[in-house]
This record gives sequence, C-alpha cells and structure tokens, in this order.
Amino acid sequence: MVDLSALLKRMTLKQKIGQLTFLDFKNQATYEDIREGRVGGFLNVGLDRDVNELQRIAMEESELKIPLLIGEDVIHGFQTIYPIPIAESCSWNLGLIEKNCHLAKLEAYNRGVNLIFAPMIDITHDPRWGRIMETCGEDPYLTSQIAKAKVKGIQKEVDGKTVAACPKHFTGYGAVEAGLDYNTTDYSFHRLEKLYLPPFKAAVDEGAFSMMSAFTTFNDQPIASSKFLLEEILRKKWGFDGVLISDWAQIEQLVPHGVAKDKEEACRKAIELGIDIDLTSKVYSDYLEKVINEFPELEKKLDEAVLRVLKLKVRMGLFENPYTKPVIEPLGEELRKAAKETADESIVLLKNESDVLPLSDTSEKLLVVGPYVFDQDVHLGSWACKGEPETSVSVKAALAEKFQNARFLEIKPNDQIDRNQLKEICQDIDKIIVTLGEPREYSGENHNRQFLDLPFNQNELVNVLSSFKKPLIALVFAGRPLAIADLAKKASGILWCWHLGVEAGSSIADVLTGEVNPSAKLTQTFPKTLGQVPIYYNRYQTGRPELLSYVDGDLEPLYPFGFGLHYGCVRYEQTETEYLAATEQLIVKVRLENEGKTPIKEIVQVYFCSRYNRKLRPAKELCGFQKVLLEPGQRKTVKIAIELKEHFDCDELKNGLTLEITAGPNSQEGLKQTMQIKGGQAWLI
Repeated sequence: MVDLSALLKRMTLKQKIGQLTFLDFKNQATYEDIREGRVGGFLNVGLDRDVNELQRIAMEESELKIPLLIGEDVIHGFQTIYPIPIAESCSWNLGLIEKNCHLAKLEAYNRGVNLIFAPMIDITHDPRWGRIMETCGEDPYLTSQIAKAKVKGIQKEVDGKTVAACPKHFTGYGAVEAGLDYNTTDYSFHRLEKLYLPPFKAAVDEGAFSMMSAFTTFNDQPIASSKFLLEEILRKKWGFDGVLISDWAQIEQLVPHGVAKDKEEACRKAIELGIDIDLTSKVYSDYLEKVINEFPELEKKLDEAVLRVLKLKVRMGLFENPYTKPVIEPLGEELRKAAKETADESIVLLKNESDVLPLSDTSEKLLVVGPYVFDQDVHLGSWACKGEPETSVSVKAALAEKFQNARFLEIKPNDQIDRNQLKEICQDIDKIIVTLGEPREYSGENHNRQFLDLPFNQNELVNVLSSFKKPLIALVFAGRPLAIADLAKKASGILWCWHLGVEAGSSIADVLTGEVNPSAKLTQTFPKTLGQVPIYYNRYQTGRPELLSYVDGDLEPLYPFGFGLHYGCVRYEQTETEYLAATEQLIVKVRLENEGKTPIKEIVQVYFCSRYNRKLRPAKELCGFQKVLLEPGQRKTVKIAIELKEHFDCDELKNGLTLEITAGPNSQEGLKQTMQIKGGQAWLI
C-alpha cells in the first residue's frame, strides 16, 4: 500500500504541480516531462503510441515513480463506434447502455486508457446546439438513470483495476443561449436544482471517481470560479471527494470571461476553489509556483488537490500495476454485436402511414436514393474517437443483401436534381427510400446550426420524389431533432436513424424488413418550426395555460417526448396506483396488450403533475419507466416503482401531495389517475 502522506512530503513544489498538469500528448508533451515529474497525465495519446512505454518511463525513470493518467473522450465507443448518445438514450435500455460503456472501456483499455471523459450528462432544450448529440435527452430523471448506468459500466473492474469515469460538464453547459456553444447562460437557482444538477448528483451517488467542470457560467461567475457550485454544492453538500478536472484550457479562460486580470490570477482562483487538474492550459505549470510563493497559505489547497489525484491513482490500482494488456478484440464480434443491438433499439419510427413498413416483400422494386446511400462516414457521428469510416456498414451494402431488385442512386449535396431522370427511373419502381439528414460534421462541439431544416438540396429532392405518387420512405440521419414538418406530410414512412455507428446499415435493413420491430422512443421533443425553440415537454405550470398561443402556428410539437411507433399496436387497458407509506413509494401497475402479430418491446412511461406546491413545478414530469417485451396477443401487467424521495423533499412529503399520474406510451397519451397523499395515507380523487 502506498503511503501517500509520506509521498507528499517527499515532493517538491514543482513535482506537486506536475501531478495537477494534464497535457495534450500530440502538441504539448515530451518524454522529459515524464522523467522530470512535470506532468501527471495525458490525453490524445493516439493508437500509434505505446502507452505502456510512457508508464514505464514514469515508474522506472522518474524520481517519484508515480503512474500516469491517460485520458480519452470515449463518448460512444473507442474504435467500435456505437450510436451517438442521444440515439442510444432513445432505447431507454439501461442494461444495454451500461454494457456498451463497459465494452467501450475495455477497447480503450487495450490501448492504455485509464480515464474516460464521459458520460456527458448535460441537458438542453435547444436542438441548434451542436453538443445535443452527446446528451441523453431533455429529461433530468431519465438522464440521471442513464448517468448511473454509464458510470457503473465505465468503472466496472477490468484486469484487477478500475478505469475512472469523468462525468461532464458540471453544470448548466446545455443552457447556452441560442444553442451557441460557449455562449452565455442565464437560468435560475430553481432550474439549476431541478434540471441541471440531478444527473451530476446521480453520478456522484454512483461513485464517479472524477468530474469535469463546464466552460459556461452560473449567476455571476464562470463555473471555474464559482465557489457556490464547486465548493458548497459539489464538495460540501454532496460530499464529492474525487478529482475535479477543468475542461480544455478552461482555467485560462477566466481572463476573457473578465473575472481574472491575467493567467496568474486565474491560476489562484482555480486552486482556491479546488480544481485539481488543469487540462492543457498549462496555467498551473506556468504560474502556480509563483502563486504559492506569493500566497503561501494556498499550499494547503495545493496539497489537498495533489492528494486527491494520488488517491485516484491508488483507487484505480495504478501504483500496483499501471500497465495494460489486450482484454478484448478490437472491432471484434462481441463489440459489433452490442453495436448492432443498440442501433436496433435506437431507430425511431416516426411515421408509418397505411403500414408502408415493414417491407416484407423483398422482391419489390426499390429506388434507394439520396446523399447517404453509399456513405459510411455519416454513421460514425461526431466524437467518434478512433473510429474509421471503413468500419461502418453503409445503407447500400446492407440493403443490397436484402432486396435483389433495389436500385441505388447517390445524389450529393451540391448536385443538381434531374427531375426527368428520377421520373423515368421511378416509373418502374414500387417504393422509394430516400436518405436524408446531416453529415456528422453538422453536430458536435461548436458545430451549431442557425436553422433546423434539412440541409443542402434535400427539401427539393423530397418535393420531386413525392410528386411521383409512389410510397416514399425517409431514412433521416442527424445528430439532433430537425424541423421536418414538410417531410412529415409528404413521406409515407419516416425512420429517424440518428448516427447509428458501425452497424447502422445492418440495423436499418433489419428494421425496414421487419426482422427488427422498432422500439425506440424520443428523448428530445421535435419542433414543427424553428420558432418553437426552445421546446420541451416538462414546461412549468403557468397562470394562463389556455391563452398560450402563436398567431401564425400552433404550440404542439411535431413529435413529443417519449414518442415512437412500432409495427403493430399496444393497448393500455388499465392502471392502478398503490402507495407504500413505509418506503415513500408509489407502485404503478399498468396492464397492456399486444394487439399485433409480432413481438413488441414497449417502453411504458409514468408521469405525474404535482398540484398545490410551495414552488413552481413542471406541468408533467417523468418519474418512472420500464421496457417490456410483449409477444403477439400477450397481456401483461407491468409494475413500476416511483421513489417519491427522488422528486420531493422532506417538507413536501410531510405537507402532503396531490398527484395527477399518467401511464402511457409517451408524454402526451395515457391512462390517468389522481391521488392525494397525506399523513401516511393515500386515496384516489
């Protein structure tokens, strides 16, 4: 066992600062930094570098023999790329999400990664924001459950050691105005408490070893200088004793924020508030020694930060064995099988007019057309880590195996659409499949959009194809919800395919043929127009709800939170609610029937509206869900436990509750009951 107190006493000021310094290996680091103890960890090491050699230098050629942290943004896979997180969240499958994080961690561990900058658990209401593709949707309860699953998957033991999760970005990053990355944020303490903080509290409760702070601001301070958030909430109230990591060059950004006159002052503020690791800005390495000499009382803060970093390395088992070895075959069968299963459960069926899907007759004559017919790159999405386009299955490759009479035509974004050519082709075609949406470069960090329309020439393409009066099926690839009201009118079927990862084409083909029955449900509201943004299902109750209106459009979303169709129909027959006073739980029992002819995975959702509150609450809040398999004709009663303590504080529970409870297939439909709870008793009203 490492005696950290003794180790700390041996360390020089420079060596202490080195443990708090994280460098970009590609652009900032040298082997001499390791030997001299000037660095505690790296990111962006790359596949061509032997990480074990870096660890050997740290353990054998440096004075203190302290192992390195090796970080990587493994957002939705390392080499084997899974569906982007917002797509994966539409599966509502916590077990699958946990497994994916574990498998991606194993693949990263092969290459020496021991710190994963994930999960990303920010929440946004603005689909223009490029980083919406990394989120788990708009709901704090669902995001909290996914946060726990992801932390658990990442930190599951491997090779006798633990890889550390680093949930990000604490907090409120998704609130940037106008969906503009790095922009200002302005939201209330109440919204902070109820919307942005819960996923991070869930990650802390699950035992996340580290946390990354956000670029943005709260109240009158950047997060990196917010004593309220970093000290009072994260450290004191929540008891987080892990390592707090700045976002990329975040500390030096206190200067352009206007709260530090120079990098030296930014350095002092950051160490005072307990930011343990300076990620790439080199502010600590350049200025912290001078700051400590001028403010010697801050050496205690420095020592606390160094101890947290050293304790992390002990918890991870790095002092005993910092070296890694292959533990899973890269891009192997196990990884691709999980990627396929996840893609199957992430495709959302948004429209299926006249049951145009599935395409059970594989001899039909199809035209598969559009910009993404042959494209492999689009399926990787943003933040694809070490993924390569050639590893993904294209639409053409998968559909050519299923449909012997399919014709494939690529129309690139800047191509002139030849109406006459398309008309001639379609005369001998039964159905048209059109690929639409965004290239992966349209989403991700600082890849924001001013408009949410289909880009390039795609609306014209839809107009031309729909004029031929053949059934039109749209496959839409995107890193966000788009405003597709016109497409929703003209297409007979719409599959929202997001960016599905390496098995995209295979899953799309299986959903089109009915070998896979779509089960995904939206975790982000789809607007009809850009003018509805920000749009989300859980708005606060207002004083004049009946008067909310636009003069030139309606309020309803194009597709609500929780929406998604199947092949077949699930009927919600009955719901009952039981109150358990001893555990402060509601048990909601929902009886379902699969009225279709194929198995259906239904995501049963439970919402409540709390009336007569001391503080404003949303008009509807997700409080529980369960994904259940129903065989054809099967009836099943689903029991969903609602933990009231997760949604109400002790005073609210003591004063009593009046809850309108809805159980249904999405946030706008379902069976309703109203229950009053007070003094350990409950009754329906």
